[in-house]
Amino acid sequence: MQGIKPKELKKGILLLIAATIVMSLLFEGFFRLFDPQLTPSQAIIYSPSVFAKSEYLPWQLKPFASDIHTSQFGEFKVNITINSQGMRDYEHKIAKNGAERILALGDSFTYGYGVELNETYSKVLESELKKGAKQQYEVLNAGYASGYSPDTYLLYLKKEGIKFQPDIILVGFTIGNDVTDLFKNRAIADNGTAKIVSDSYYVDGENRLRRPPYGKQSGLIALLSAHSHFFVFIKNSISQFFQKPHKENDVYEVEYGEELKEKWGEVEKILIEMNGLANQHNAALVIVLIPRKAQLYDEDWKAYQEAYSNYEVDRAKPQKLLSGICSKNAIKCIDLYPSFKREAKEEFYFKKDGHWTKEGHEFAAKHIKQELLKMGIVKDAK
Repeated sequence: MQGIKPKELKKGILLLIAATIVMSLLFEGFFRLFDPQLTPSQAIIYSPSVFAKSEYLPWQLKPFASDIHTSQFGEFKVNITINSQGMRDYEHKIAKNGAERILALGDSFTYGYGVELNETYSKVLESELKKGAKQQYEVLNAGYASGYSPDTYLLYLKKEGIKFQPDIILVGFTIGNDVTDLFKNRAIADNGTAKIVSDSYYVDGENRLRRPPYGKQSGLIALLSAHSHFFVFIKNSISQFFQKPHKENDVYEVEYGEELKEKWGEVEKILIEMNGLANQHNAALVIVLIPRKAQLYDEDWKAYQEAYSNYEVDRAKPQKLLSGICSKNAIKCIDLYPSFKREAKEEFYFKKDGHWTKEGHEFAAKHIKQELLKMGIVKDAK
């Protein structure tokens, strides 16, 4: 058997390199078109320039800022406009003008990630309450203005929100991450002034909300990580394969660890303080429990169970705990999970993004209105 000639070997290697490049380019094109990955460069493009540094919160919405927010998955393209009070809302005077005022606090769901302002549940609720009613209503959307976790909602309410003299304080509590987001924050007492800082987010020079880069990369790896969707997919797949199957601090886990138990204790203290502040100002505090997409759809929940199959999970555990906290402390609570689970329409959530679509916001707003009517804290048209 004769050995391979150097010339033929060189030719074979060149062909292999060429074929690898061609295949990589084809895969890159496929992922860009059909399964785009969130590369660092794409994350910058798809983050709207409407954020600013805050004196007491991890970040805030920048007054008078505006931008277009486009989905990396092509699922939405919406306008973002921030008013003079740093809310994603129309202009509101601090002093009330005879209208019953609702202040909506919360994270990206309340802010209206992926939908137009008039499609957010706060604005749909405002519209629903106004229908034929003698009493006027206005709902102020302080989503993201109040931060992204319960501790920031409380601090914002103390420093800014209570100035608007709300009759109802509506807290959109996102089940999937509001509790665990507390792990990202640090409370600081600066010269007697309360302040919350985060090591997980910062605002860059273009007013975009960013996450600090994890790990130092350079050269070709850094270049591919920043721009190649195919490379990011491969890197994430390898990472998921080798990572531990146990997801730390999973709010659906039947048996919590001590750290997560402590965070739930913090949540209870925060809600009690918020309720006390509301009572002092003759306002009603109402907690709205926002379900996660995986909880509603059987196929998604099955995939979640399979991903974390080494421990037992409870599909509705966070709702049970929060409802119990509210009941124990005489705090009004609206749990959206039963009604969303009963309907479970695919159009309620974006398929890839996971936030509510306009249909999800509309369904939530109408259910919130009905629950507020049952509580007797808003009046129906008669």
